[in-house]
Amino acid sequence: MMVSLGVGLRLTALDKFVLLTSCIAHDLDHPGFSNAFQTVAGTALSVRYNNRSVLESHHSATFQSLLTHADYDILAGLTTEQVRTFRDIAIELVFATDLALHKDYLARLGELDAALCAPLADAATDANADADADADADAARAAARRTLLCGLIKSADLCNEVRSFDFSQRWAPLVVEEFCMQGDVEKARGFPVGMLNDRDKAS
Repeated sequence: MMVSLGVGLRLTALDKFVLLTSCIAHDLDHPGFSNAFQTVAGTALSVRYNNRSVLESHHSATFQSLLTHADYDILAGLTTEQVRTFRDIAIELVFATDLALHKDYLARLGELDAALCAPLADAATDANADADADADADAARAAARRTLLCGLIKSADLCNEVRSFDFSQRWAPLVVEEFCMQGDVEKARGFPVGMLNDRDKAS
């Protein structure tokens, strides 16, 4: 998408950097149990994050924490303002992968003004003598790019359905087993068994 659809032309270098690193980090330290399970089981994570986007909160916090260590400081070459922007966007991108918020993000993408996502070279040549108007336009374009980034990480997160059959054939049993392992724990603890988690009904 970045290349074939020309999306990369609509993003800054910082946008691309945040997107790629957030894709790597979006499931960081995943415990193998869903948000629904975390909430029902009252896990330490669900308590810490108040039952709201529990896993995404954990992934994001773990990622941000890693960045504070000198050995993992991939932001060392950025300005203070760029670091602040990176962190803000990275947090939103990880939260965009919470399927409980899927409809909200689809609505945002549906309302996205294509004109605000013009290639950056085109946007840069759009002269406007009014400095305030320029600032407003820049803010609108930045917000549009952020929505576009959310759409990209969501597409990457859910892309298995469009991968080659050979790839899916290798991964599908592993995913099913992960779900069923949660289902086994749900049964053992008397919790409602998730729709896809019952190995006795999996086909």
